[in-house]
Amino acid sequence: MPEIVLTAADDAQDSSNDSDFLLQRRVIEISDGSLALRAFRPRAVQEAAQDAFGTGTEERAAAVEAAVVKAALAGLKTGRVADDVAPPAAGAASRKDLRAATEWLLLVADAYVNRVGRVRDDGRPELVGA
Repeated sequence: MPEIVLTAADDAQDSSNDSDFLLQRRVIEISDGSLALRAFRPRAVQEAAQDAFGTGTEERAAAVEAAVVKAALAGLKTGRVADDVAPPAAGAASRKDLRAATEWLLLVADAYVNRVGRVRDDGRPELVGA
């Protein structure tokens, strides 16, 4: 969602080279994107991914979240909102520090690329490596 990227004008001059500041901005941009996708997060995909991947570890929970995000992005592209909206990933709000939030997003990104396949015509992603 490139429209969410904070502009360089939003930077404080002395913060533009601070890696923690830039990382925090990126985490905020991703969080804003997740909020923008709320209406497109299908609960049916979340439940199917939970059945396929389980939720006992952070990696499994990240795979579930990646499946929901992929389906939500497909819904956004086609204008198809979810009939029943999936809640945010369990524990997402509890990741209060920058390190924990970054580690979570890296797990979701890895699962997005490696564990969730293409989105089918019905809006549901194919789950691989379940």
